[in-house]
Amino acid sequence: MSKERTVWVWPTGQGAPIECGHFQWKPGAGRFMYSPAYQSSEDAVALDPVKLGFNRRAHPHKEDMWNGMFGVFRDASPEGFGLDLLRWKHNRDDLDEIDRLGLSSGDAVGALEVCTAEELERKLAYEPPPLQVLCDLMQTDDLEMTSSKLIQNISKTNDVTSLGGEKPKLTVLVQSPKNAPQWWIAKLQERTGPPLMTEREYLAMTLAHRCGLDVAPVRFERVGRHRLLLIQRFDRELVSEVNEPFQPTSRRYAVQRKMFASAETVLRPRGLDPLGDPERSYVGFAHDMQRWGGSRTSGFEQQQQELWRRMSFNALVGNHDDHVRNHGLLYRDGQWTLSPAYDIVAMPSFNRVLAMSVTPDGSRRVSAENLVRYAEHFSLTPEDAWEALQYMARLIVESWQELLVTECQVKAEALELVRPSFNFAQCIVDHTEVPQFDTRKGSNRKK
Repeated sequence: MSKERTVWVWPTGQGAPIECGHFQWKPGAGRFMYSPAYQSSEDAVALDPVKLGFNRRAHPHKEDMWNGMFGVFRDASPEGFGLDLLRWKHNRDDLDEIDRLGLSSGDAVGALEVCTAEELERKLAYEPPPLQVLCDLMQTDDLEMTSSKLIQNISKTNDVTSLGGEKPKLTVLVQSPKNAPQWWIAKLQERTGPPLMTEREYLAMTLAHRCGLDVAPVRFERVGRHRLLLIQRFDRELVSEVNEPFQPTSRRYAVQRKMFASAETVLRPRGLDPLGDPERSYVGFAHDMQRWGGSRTSGFEQQQQELWRRMSFNALVGNHDDHVRNHGLLYRDGQWTLSPAYDIVAMPSFNRVLAMSVTPDGSRRVSAENLVRYAEHFSLTPEDAWEALQYMARLIVESWQELLVTECQVKAEALELVRPSFNFAQCIVDHTEVPQFDTRKGSNRKK
């Protein structure tokens, strides 16, 4: 049976959404039309400039992939841990795509909601629990309760999250004595999960920042016997509605949202297998970013170079979970650009194969050779790429142990559990792996 819902969007710099169109869905087929009022307004931005571009036709945009869900709507839909939590809370395993969008919390990624007016009111009233509520529960918990159960406990009285990913998490409100409070994502170490997950994500994200990448701010804390990783939301900003200090408990602030699209939405891979699919490609993403983000005059080359650095950094810290849902574009400053990097984790099990392919022929295996040789697809010369690869590798090798010990209080004997994550970086530093390319000045530059 067909279902129809209103699509709402937050205009840039605004704290309230406006109606932008209607989505009609049945399994396997989706249809969307912008409202004439939205399309003609000065605040109008295409939700997807490629798949959902503006036009004067009276015909709807159609989507037959992904069970009829447009990519930007899928990005706003709960998945992974957030979907499991939603099913648990409503005691339903039969939630279809429209149910998930409507029942989800008001913390969905990006600036879109697909729901009824009544459901929107509930989402607008959404208020994440203060970080202190989580910390108080963690302080009193003796680890008999799993992290998942701990979050379920909070969700009995709060809509805590609809975010994806497999790790236990929730959105929390973090206060600041001087600045506006902000929304952060809190990730907890699962008792039965891989060791040092929160520490390894904090480590990789911090090293990425030190290497000059644009990354979401992170914090690591020990609370009681729990370990907690905090990541600032880059798609939300809280702005005071009155000329006085922030008072979150009175909700005298507006929540501004930024539009987001995952790399999966940008690439539109047709294959179902997330691994080994040549359409899930860094080279392809570098190309398609131009279709979303505009011409080279608007910083496109710098965006491609940033993507190459992220791809190479993932290899240097062993992050083989760099799939297409862990990259994305954010609409900011009037254009689509790479979002701050997120979900980067140092992984000791890395075997030199990334989740996304790194070469034009679809290979996912990384080496100094293929990262440097194909750098021109990312607006980098091989010479500049090799210099950047060596710089990042040296910084990582020189910093990772000190970071874990001083900032995460990891014991020295536990460092050996993490060390294999950086084998590739160590090879670069030791020059046991060196790319073969012509080093004559300008010989590899684009003609």
